[in-house]
Amino acid sequence: MSNLADDIKQIRLKIDKEVKDIDSVGSVMLALEEIRKKQSNINFQFKPVSDMYALIENTLEMDRDELDQRKDLQKEWDQLVNKAFSVRDKLHDDQADFKLKLVENIDTLVVEVKVFREDFEKNGPM
Repeated sequence: MSNLADDIKQIRLKIDKEVKDIDSVGSVMLALEEIRKKQSNINFQFKPVSDMYALIENTLEMDRDELDQRKDLQKEWDQLVNKAFSVRDKLHDDQADFKLKLVENIDTLVVEVKVFREDFEKNGPM
């Protein structure tokens, strides 16, 4: 259970990062992909944990915090998925701005390379 809770926390940290450049977009996109992959089999991971804790709960007295964590595990996952959808939608909305910045930066790079090349050919490395 703690591994599942840690996975959820780690993924949440990844998608909570502010998207400000291409590297941060890439890391958020990887986190979204990770959520999408886990989404198909997450119930298969939750079910054995839930069944085990239900069995233990019936036979032994358990720590209240641990019981609460078990009950909150599915809720935390659902919140993470909802957050992932909102992040995905925001990235989709910001896509045009990122593309515009990329095109502007490429144009600037082309000009800078031309200027550098002309200066290099004119003045040489020395």
